[in-house]
Amino acid sequence: MKIYNTLSNKLEEFKPIEKNKVRMYICGPTVYNYIHIGNARPVVFFDVVRRYFIYLGYYVKFVSNLTDVNDKIFLQAIKENVDETHIAKKYSDAFLEDSRALNAMPADVVPRVTEYINKIKNYVEQLIEKDYAYTSGGDVYFRVTKLEEYGNLSGQKVDDLIAGSRVDINVKKENPLDFMLWKHNTDGITYKASFGDGRPGWHTECSAMIDDIFKGEVDIHGGGSELRFPHHENELAQTKAMHGRGLARIWMHN
Repeated sequence: MKIYNTLSNKLEEFKPIEKNKVRMYICGPTVYNYIHIGNARPVVFFDVVRRYFIYLGYYVKFVSNLTDVNDKIFLQAIKENVDETHIAKKYSDAFLEDSRALNAMPADVVPRVTEYINKIKNYVEQLIEKDYAYTSGGDVYFRVTKLEEYGNLSGQKVDDLIAGSRVDINVKKENPLDFMLWKHNTDGITYKASFGDGRPGWHTECSAMIDDIFKGEVDIHGGGSELRFPHHENELAQTKAMHGRGLARIWMHN
């Protein structure tokens, strides 16, 4: 089998890390509303990929997460006049029901961010210790320019990204491209941490969960093409900084 690898921008023969086994991690939704048809695309697409591997005789460990604590969830809770946990459960249940209606096989593991807060905090602490991250005003940011490979997945150069950056000037950042690992927050659900109370950053959640569940590289990391940058680029950057290796052998985007 040949799969188009976004990282190398070419078709590559699929060779599993472990014989006859496939480790797949697919980014799931942030559960603040019902999914639309675009959100359903990766559900169907990667279900087909998974089923074909099973058909070929592989054992597939399929993991797809749910982001169940987030600023968007907080704002939706205000809009619906309920608490955040109600919003997260309501739209998590709706997403899983929609996935069943699409005849997608249930994931083997459905990690929720709220279940991995301590793992995420530990992940951030280690990046700070390695000097790849820094605290500023209660927030924690990743030092993008410290990593030479940044931009490889999305095919972009750091200098070009900075030059064409539309990111609002943030005096807390050392560099406009530095991305948030932990957001200082006093509104809604917050968690105590040595670097400041708040909530985890979106990119850090997936990296920490993959780290804990798979204990190493995955064969395939998938998601919609809109996740290629910045989400997946930032996941890869954190893993390179943390372990000096890649996050996935193949990056697959629908």
